[in-house]
Order: sequence, then structure tokens, then C-alpha cells
Amino acid sequence: MSPSASSIPELLRELLGERFEVRQEIGSGGFGQVFEVFDRHLNSSVAAKVLRPDLLGEEGAAERFLREVHLLAELRHPNIIPILDYFRSEQLIAYLMPLIVGPTLRQRLDAAGALSLDEGLRLVSEIGGALDFAHRKGVFHRDLKPQNILLSDGHALLADFGIARSLSGPDSAVLTQTGVQMGSPRYMSPEQLDGRGAMDGRSDLYALATITYEIMAGHPPFAAESGESLHRQKLLAAPVSLRVTRPAVPPALDEAVLRGLAANSADRQATVRDFVRECEAAVRTPGGDVTPRATEGPTPAETPAAGRPRRRLRREIVLGAAVLVVALGALLAWNVQSRKPHAPEDALVDLRRAWFVLEEVETSPVDPNTAEAVRSILESQFDRSDKLGVLSRDDVAGVLRSAARPESSIIRDALAREIAVRGNARGLIEASIRRSGDEAVIALRAVDVDRDSILVSLGATVPPGRRLLSEVEKLTRQLVNLLEPQAAGLVSRKSSHTSATSVVTADFEAFRLSVRAFKAHLTGDDREAVFLWSKALERDSAYSGAWSGLGIAHSNLGHRDSAAAAFEGALRHLGPAASFGDRAYVESFLYAIHGDHAARLAAWQRFLDQLEPSFKNAPA
Repeated sequence: MSPSASSIPELLRELLGERFEVRQEIGSGGFGQVFEVFDRHLNSSVAAKVLRPDLLGEEGAAERFLREVHLLAELRHPNIIPILDYFRSEQLIAYLMPLIVGPTLRQRLDAAGALSLDEGLRLVSEIGGALDFAHRKGVFHRDLKPQNILLSDGHALLADFGIARSLSGPDSAVLTQTGVQMGSPRYMSPEQLDGRGAMDGRSDLYALATITYEIMAGHPPFAAESGESLHRQKLLAAPVSLRVTRPAVPPALDEAVLRGLAANSADRQATVRDFVRECEAAVRTPGGDVTPRATEGPTPAETPAAGRPRRRLRREIVLGAAVLVVALGALLAWNVQSRKPHAPEDALVDLRRAWFVLEEVETSPVDPNTAEAVRSILESQFDRSDKLGVLSRDDVAGVLRSAARPESSIIRDALAREIAVRGNARGLIEASIRRSGDEAVIALRAVDVDRDSILVSLGATVPPGRRLLSEVEKLTRQLVNLLEPQAAGLVSRKSSHTSATSVVTADFEAFRLSVRAFKAHLTGDDREAVFLWSKALERDSAYSGAWSGLGIAHSNLGHRDSAAAAFEGALRHLGPAASFGDRAYVESFLYAIHGDHAARLAAWQRFLDQLEPSFKNAPA
């Protein structure tokens, strides 16, 4: 008869002898309990791990526990908690190890969420180094998870090889029978969840990649309510890029982690060492430095234009600036309407929504027909909402043209985010269909680009006999219903890139600087706007919109000569595809600076004439 749990401390005292004082239980796991034990000879505390007595009667339990003792005795590594001593009686098996004062990685993540890139990568390197050492000794962990990683003075210590087994030797397959699942499902590799097939160090690599993802993103790559659903997601659904929720993650690091999470072990890195090296190499590239901001003050030659009221100039600037400062083309309709009361109100209704970019629908195996059908369902459901919308294919094509990208580009990951920013959309919609035999896994996710956060994440498994597209439609309706209450905080006015026929700027960072500059200008901070538009032009000197914006900001600051030079730069770089009205808009500012008010008004009228048809043809 095995001893009760209440008698274990007493049995442990008898086993260890007078030298040790058993104090309190400090943890428990699948195979054992851990107690704090005070060593009277050394005047310090250690930890004693005891095999659960109720498992002693199970076949192979004692052998597994003894295997842990033997493995730990061989694994002498600074990031692996070592064994200090071993004790055994007829009723109890225990071993001593250092008592680590500090939280587990699980506790650290629960308290802090995502860690900094530097701290996270250091911990991954330390964990990876310990695993690599164990693998080269012929041992793998098989239950790697944040709960089994202790933090001491900020450094990672790997614990609990309780279900590890030797990768070689005559008894390598004895302790775990085929089909028996051992470990924590959230971090286990697909081959471990299957409970069949060959497992090697790449299973630990998968667990390390999962932990790395959680360290960087603040949440694991897959989440499900049941183990079965989690298993299917790992087999069939691709993890979302880390850069969706954390753009600061270097692309190469994102690629390394996603490769480590490949469902097929053959598609992962060959070893844990290779995985860690790829992660470390990804962050060695020099980061961008911040150039000190210089402000420009008026020179003696730059005096405010005579007789120009500053308030009136700003109203005229706000009216048309978005035409050439395409970074905020979405504001164009509002600016014009504010000056043209006869413009139809209904022409703008379609702009007031929470706009999303629909990423390329992923299917596995590749199935263009299903992908197109899923896209059509998503577009249809969003069109029915008066609060949500997805950018049309024409919208996206216009944005791609303005960015000098092929219209056939695959809209996914970083490019999808760029399109959202350029198109003034607030979010992304990701959709994937993964098939396994007669079953399929549907995954839908909505992401807030501005806040770098997941708005809604949904998934469903479609069993045989149920129509896939019907389930997609049902899940899409659920997605729309969950997003609509959040729409008020996501409303934007989509950009007017659909009419773009030439390159605005191919440099995304120049575009983003221009967006920031325009916002600074609208709040009255024209010195900041000058700085930001100048930085944009350092990246793309042919960016006509940035030249025009720079001229606007200089005009409001009274920098007459600088404003004229900037508007002349805008005219030089408009390109042959620029419209007659776009050119007239810039010319109107030049005429104003030179005091030719008649020519200025004529140019302004030409600009307004170009806008008129777009309002006459607007949807009622």
C-alpha cells in the first residue's frame, strides 16, 4: 500500500536523515512533488524532488524517475539545474537539487506580457544552449514550457527532465509506448501530439520556437479551447507573423521563429543550435539611428508675404493639401466639402467606416477556387455592414500603383500592413483554410494596425459531411458581429488612391514621415512639419507630395523663398501622369507667393474644376 500524501514529508525526513530539515512543499508536477529542505551542515536550503508515491505501483514510473536522476547527473551545464544527491527506500525515491529563488518564466510572462527584444533573445539563447548541450549528450527534454524554466538573477535555468528520454541506447523506446502523449499540449510539437512517428531534438526545437513566439508577442502562436482543436491548428494552420502584433520584430527573426514552428519537423531548422543562431543573427543588423531635429527660422530674406492673412492661408492649404500630399488623400473629400457646401453629403457616407485590408486567403493545399470563394464571402459580409468595410480590389490596386508595386503582388504580412497605412485603413483581415483528409480548419483574424493588437480571432473545424463555405459564411458573420461594436474606435476615411496612376513614393518610411508631417501641420506645428517633410525628402527626393507639403509649411512660417523652392520642386516631380488640376493646385501657391493674385485665382479654379466631376458622380 502506497503512503498517503500527508505522510510524504515524514517519509522524506526518514529518508534524508537528521542532516536535513523538511520545511514546505514548493511545487508539484506530473511525476513528483518538490519540497524545500534545509541542510544543517551547510546552513542553506536545497530542493528535494520526490516521486509521487501513487505512481510507484504503475509500470515504468520508477524507471522513468530514476532515468531523470541519471540524466541530470550527466547534464552539467550552467543553464541546467543539476542534481546534488540521490536517495531511495522501499517507499520513497528522491533527489536533491539547488533551491532557485526567483520566478518561473511563466510567472514573468504572466506579469509582464511580451519581453523586450534584448531580454527575450538572451533568455532564448540560454535555454537553447542548455537544450543543445542535452541533445549532444543524447537527451531531449520533451516537456519544455515556461513553467519548467526558472529565472535566477534574470538568467534562465532549465528544470524538470522528468519525462526526458535517451535518444540512443537499447532502452530508448521502452519508457513511452507509441500513442502515449507526454508533455504540455500548448508547447508540444505536432509529432508529439500525434503520439506516433520518430521524435528527436526538433521536437524540443518546436517547443522553444513556441516559447520564443510567446516571449516576443505576449501570447502563444496557437490558442484553442480543446486539445484536439489545438492539435489541428498546429497541423493545419500557419501561425500569424510576429510582426502583425509587434512590428519592431526584425523580419529575419520572425522568419526564424515561424520556421521553427513548421508542422513538419523536416521543415524546421536542423538543430536547436541552428535555430538560436538564426535568431541571434536576425538582430545583429545595425538599427536605424535618429537624426537630431533641426528647426529652420526665417532668414532676413524670408519675410511674410505682404497683405496675406495667416488664417486664410491655412484654410486654403487645408482645403487642397491632400491632393498632392497623398499620404492623407483620405482627407480630401472632407476638406473640399468644408469649402463647397453644395457637394452632396451622401458622397461621403461610404468613407465613414472602419476600413480593413483583406489579406490573400491562404489555403493548404493551394486551392485558388476556394480562396476566391472565401474572399467573396468576406467582401459580401463586410459590405452588408454600415460600420465596416474592406478595401476593394481597385482600392488596393491604386495603392500598389502609388507604391510602385506590381498589381499582382501577394497581399500578405508586411505588404498588407503597408497597404493599410497607405490606404488609411485601420485593420487587416487574415483568413486561412487548412485541409486534412476530409476535414478542414478555418481561421479568421482581425488586427488593428495602429495599435498592433488582435481585435478578434476565430477558428472552426469542419468535419466530413458539412459544407465548408457555409461554415466560412457563418464564421464571417460572427467576425462582423464581434467587430461592429468596436467600429467607433476604428473609423477612418479611406484614401483616394484608386485614381493613382503614377508613383507617389516607393519608400514606405518616406510615406509615413509625410503622414506625420501632415498631422503636425493640421495641429499648427509647422516647424515639426518642415522637419518631417525634409526627412521624407532625404529618403525620396522625387516625392512630389512631400515637396508640396514642405512648401505649405514654409508658407505658414513666412519662409517665402523656401516655400517657392519647395513648390517648384513639387512641379518638377509631378511627372507626366499628373492631372491638369494637380499641377494647377501647386501653381496657385507659387502665384500667391509672387503676388499674382489673378493668376492664383485662375489656377485655383482649374483645381476645383477637376474635383467637380468626382462629386457629381459620387454614389447617392
